[in-house]
Amino acid sequence: MKDELKQLRSDLEREQTVRKEETETVRRLLTRNINEESQMRASLDSKLEAFQNLSKTWISSLGKDVMASKERLNCLDSIAEQHSTSLLAHEERLVISDSAIALRCTVTDYKSLATSLAELQAEVVRDRATAQASVDTAVASKSHGVMGRCYPGEIPSTIFISHNHSDHAGELPIVLAVEGLQKQRPMCVIAETEVLARLQVYRMHEMRSMGRDMGDFAAWVPAPEGELVTVQSEAGPLRLTSHRAQHSELCFGARLDIGNNSIGWTADSGFSPTLLRALRRPKLLLIDARKVGGPEHAGFKEIAEYVASNDDVEFLGAPVDGHLFTPREGICQLAVIGYGSWAERPGWADGIPSSAVLSPGQVIVLRQAPPQRNSIAFIAGYLCGYACSVCSRHLISTERA
Repeated sequence: MKDELKQLRSDLEREQTVRKEETETVRRLLTRNINEESQMRASLDSKLEAFQNLSKTWISSLGKDVMASKERLNCLDSIAEQHSTSLLAHEERLVISDSAIALRCTVTDYKSLATSLAELQAEVVRDRATAQASVDTAVASKSHGVMGRCYPGEIPSTIFISHNHSDHAGELPIVLAVEGLQKQRPMCVIAETEVLARLQVYRMHEMRSMGRDMGDFAAWVPAPEGELVTVQSEAGPLRLTSHRAQHSELCFGARLDIGNNSIGWTADSGFSPTLLRALRRPKLLLIDARKVGGPEHAGFKEIAEYVASNDDVEFLGAPVDGHLFTPREGICQLAVIGYGSWAERPGWADGIPSSAVLSPGQVIVLRQAPPQRNSIAFIAGYLCGYACSVCSRHLISTERA
């Protein structure tokens, strides 16, 4: 009897041990399932949050682009109305001239008609000159191919060079050899002090080997980082400051102020909040950018996020090619340049509207110059270098502020 009880007790203990192990196994399995479920929920929450943030960015960009498109349509309507008014005025003058011929067909009447036609032709010439007029200074890069697209006398007389890379300063010696030696049209080269020294020693080495003094080619004006340099011109004082960019070569962007207008240029630079703060929200901001950003060039995505996160920064929405730039109170209008070939330009998928993508040959007119000044302004790109100019050939003198 005792043996049976002992055996029964032993069996019960074994059964209890087995049940305990099974219970522990089930508990561990449940714990693992709970942990996996928590991780999956956290991952889904993170993806949902990222999608919501991206949706907000897209919606914000879309809303701003819709507003920009409305402004662009209003601007086009205004331009069309001005052209219609001008055409009607010209037609009225021609009708008056025709009436005069019908009533009095004399030699004197023909002379009067010729005078009227000459006045109309003069108005057309003045209109064309005004459409190409711009601010009287330059922010420029002299990269490969610039000279191939320019006629003698149309290179800006005042040039700002950001850095000594060949895609920005490669043809500077040719420009100065052709344009700078024309004493009736002296050239002026502005750059940060160290960049200016590198240009004179390395970029202009071939010209120096000819035994010519650098002053024979141009006036070389240093623009120390953060210090104001003033250029006196027929348009009034033009104020320029250089600011350090983020690039492999020593490189500087610049801010140019003329009257109440201002333009900022990052030059070649990785996305740099420090540089953007230094440029102080100009009326028009030009940013060199690429599809994929990095240490040396800003990326399209970084620019789209920068605009979306700043209420006082918007993409350029109004047409600028050949038309007067319209500043907006308290708003910095941003445009993208330096993106490479036209096939590499940013698009909707990058969060950047087409109105804010500038192409080679476009003209930005910051201030209407007097008729007959034949001032020019251009933005042109060759290879990966861009010449960004706001210029005039009527520079009087330069002086430090």
